[in-house]
Amino acid sequence: MLNKTLNSALAWKGLLIISCIVLLFINIRSDQDWGDDYAQYIHQAKNIVQGIPQYETGYVYNEIYPILGPTAYTIGFPLLLSPIYALFGNNMSAFNYTITIYLIFLIIVFIGWSKKYLSEWKCLILILFLAYNPWTLRFKSEINSDIPFTFVLFWILYLFDKHNYSRLKAIEIALLSGLLISIRPLGFVVPAAIFIYMLDKLLRKKEVTKKYFFYFGILIPFLSFVFFLLLNYVIFPVSSGIEMSHQLRANLFNPSLPMAYQHLSLYYDILNYFIQTNTDHDFSFIGTICKKIFMLSMLLGLFLRLRKSLELSEIIFVGYLTVILFYNYANAGFRFLLPIAPLCLLYAGIGINQITKIIPYRKVLVVVSIIAGGLLYKPDWEDIKFKEDIIQNGPMTDDSKMTFQYLGSMTNMKDTILFIKPRALSLYAQRTSFSNLPNEHQEVLTIQLQKYHVRYLLTCKDLPNPSLDIYIKNNPTVFVKEKEIGNFNLYKIISTN
Repeated sequence: MLNKTLNSALAWKGLLIISCIVLLFINIRSDQDWGDDYAQYIHQAKNIVQGIPQYETGYVYNEIYPILGPTAYTIGFPLLLSPIYALFGNNMSAFNYTITIYLIFLIIVFIGWSKKYLSEWKCLILILFLAYNPWTLRFKSEINSDIPFTFVLFWILYLFDKHNYSRLKAIEIALLSGLLISIRPLGFVVPAAIFIYMLDKLLRKKEVTKKYFFYFGILIPFLSFVFFLLLNYVIFPVSSGIEMSHQLRANLFNPSLPMAYQHLSLYYDILNYFIQTNTDHDFSFIGTICKKIFMLSMLLGLFLRLRKSLELSEIIFVGYLTVILFYNYANAGFRFLLPIAPLCLLYAGIGINQITKIIPYRKVLVVVSIIAGGLLYKPDWEDIKFKEDIIQNGPMTDDSKMTFQYLGSMTNMKDTILFIKPRALSLYAQRTSFSNLPNEHQEVLTIQLQKYHVRYLLTCKDLPNPSLDIYIKNNPTVFVKEKEIGNFNLYKIISTN
């Protein structure tokens, strides 16, 4: 019996190690697409390394187009990227490996935290379903904050659930919570959830004294926000127009119940898509079945968890979901669900575990499920492998590199260039860049060109900018066409209306 247990432990640890190592060889890219959030993060990491203020990236914030992004993001993710930039410069492959390593850390910490609910084998299978899902394998090649954010969130859960109420542990969790908020401001849900959890324990007189409530219910939230403010206002000032001000200007939070219901329906569809990322192959029927089983099992698992006790993870789940439902932007796809996706999988695992108690041959069912998952995702895995070395449409194509090189060498440092992806231009051409709202009125666009002293207009056939196209068509005397490089056209403004 002892030998059997040891062999089982060695087997799952071996599978864990192999699965983590393999991730380092899947979809490590040397490029990025045109989503230029990553360019802002890298530029801020560069500024950290060079000792330059965070807001000096060359990106000009457009108050009429706040959804594009603030002058500078909160410091958390750029801070995590800065050692990589210091060692390797603006190297996409190095950043890709970094994101993959954070995904591996997430796998490890999730198993360490969730094994109190299910066996280590079941926890490993659940988190590998997330890690090897085609969406995740594609997404991990993007330089975005979501995977590191999710890792830090579960690291906090892991530390908190040890139930070692000490001042040192409270400070450790507070620092991590401050970092979490600095990576993505939605992280404020965690210290708020800790306060609610500890208050509930105190009122119910369950294992919590007033002393421990002070350390964890008061000290952690307080120190979290102190550390956040210290990072973003004192050590690495991101200007007075920090993320919170940006969110307020963008009017991104809307207490609208119809909108929340609409978003709930949308996220339900997005979660279904995550289970079945491809509906056009011979085994797509497997995905149809799996979606129904997953949703039913997840709801059952969540019900069982809530019925048993109110844990911190459930408060975070409900709190985070509530925030994104009232967030007036829901076009990020599965990204916004990623931080709670491991919890969704855990609830599904708990639900399936409950259902299969009445089903014989459970091990056979597990093997069949793994094979079915392989058949379901095989076409996507093959597509990822096929496209891994193909340069995607973005700043790393030949015409993009030549255009940015031309701008960097043939324009004045003080010139402002209007381009639909201003943060990518600022990073690669090292020039000041501004973007208009794509459907902006012509009168407003004309005023903005004068207000921000725009000297050049840059268009790209792959990046629609209808308002700018109309302006160029209707004002031929205002500019001259200076250069055409592949899909790019550069216009120099010679007069103003």
